[in-house]
Amino acid sequence: MKKYLSLFIALCLLLSPGLSAFAEDDPGFAPAVEAQAFAVSMAYHEGGFLDSVTPLDPAFLWEAGGWYAAWLYRTEGIDLLTEDMLRDFQRSLGVQNPPDAPDTPDIRILQSSDGARLYDFQGYKLRLDARLGQTLTFSLDAPAPFEAKVSIREYFSAGASGERRYTLRFSLNRSAGSAFRYSLLNAEAEDPGPTWDPALDFTWDELIAANSLKNIFSLYDSVRIKNSVAGVMPIWLFYRDGKLCILRTEENYVEGEYNGCWFFVEPGEDGVMRPRIAGFDAQCGDSEFCDNYVSNYLYGAAIVDLDRVDGDFTRMHVTFMGDWLEDVAVDRGGLLLRETVSRADEETAPIVTGFFYGETPPEAKYLDSWKGPMRHITLHWEDWRDGGPRTRTETVTVPDDWEYLPWEARWDEYTIYMNEGYTRPYAYPGDGTEDYELYLTTAKG
Repeated sequence: MKKYLSLFIALCLLLSPGLSAFAEDDPGFAPAVEAQAFAVSMAYHEGGFLDSVTPLDPAFLWEAGGWYAAWLYRTEGIDLLTEDMLRDFQRSLGVQNPPDAPDTPDIRILQSSDGARLYDFQGYKLRLDARLGQTLTFSLDAPAPFEAKVSIREYFSAGASGERRYTLRFSLNRSAGSAFRYSLLNAEAEDPGPTWDPALDFTWDELIAANSLKNIFSLYDSVRIKNSVAGVMPIWLFYRDGKLCILRTEENYVEGEYNGCWFFVEPGEDGVMRPRIAGFDAQCGDSEFCDNYVSNYLYGAAIVDLDRVDGDFTRMHVTFMGDWLEDVAVDRGGLLLRETVSRADEETAPIVTGFFYGETPPEAKYLDSWKGPMRHITLHWEDWRDGGPRTRTETVTVPDDWEYLPWEARWDEYTIYMNEGYTRPYAYPGDGTEDYELYLTTAKG
């Protein structure tokens, strides 16, 4: 027996330095654990879990799974996770029998053509896309064998930022066939320091005032509002030549308000992106009328409780009519909005709205045309509805490379012509032309 015990000890002594050197000298350790480290750290950072919660907690395990899915989508373009991929990740956190998915709209369970389960973590993907590299950064270092140091930093107004640091320890993964070379042993967060009670420092009215456009533009030259709902365009608010502009943008399409008009930028028949004015309204881009554009995201709410403080980042639970607004995140210093989380009911996924400052969209270039030269377009209206005709004439002034195509001619009952006799259908006269006239009528040809 002693012979075999001596042989076993000798083998351990022989092999243990090699294992230590493997982790210490392996340049692939940090990349190998990057996805796991990101998912676990973000589950602590964003999921509202206490730092003492372990991955064995079912809710934490699925929160980490959501951030793992978002990481794969961001880094590898993987849109859906198979059940095998998800279970393999969860087991790499030390959970041998992962629980079933919780009943939440944040996790959609789909089925492939062959009947296999697929998991869609759409909300996590949208949140990560809106923040990573913009208001949130993630970094990882491996200072010791089998140890990863993670830093998650958030950036706020006036150059302020807050950081949380985590230490994760791993061991070699002994599971045959796993995609993960290492398994998580434990994770711990550094002490975030003293907490701060917002009720002692500001009132709700002060929060509303801080998020007026007048105050925002005293600090930044723009604000961008991005919604997590697929298909909802981000909104930009900024000043151009002393006038407020509001833009909603997506690829090959812009709609906006500026200088008393609302307009679109879209490809014309020649495929060229061209601004088209749809109508005029004194309230379009009016600074006083739009002053509450951002703070309107807060109206009707009231501070209920402080959730947590990360550096200069304060997150509060709030109440709202119909329990619509759930969370508000603001800067501790300037009180500017960073994020709101709202939900229509318990059956729908939360809507996350992010607020980003100091950016200017490339589409702002179209507004330079308002510096001149300009041209005049005269419109003759003829309305035969309800016992008409009723007629009116108006003249508008627009940049010489902008088109004026009234919304009534696009979506209402008017037809637009180039001559008084209504024989020449409308066609854009082109850029830089002289003043011209348009004729609109509700009469059927």
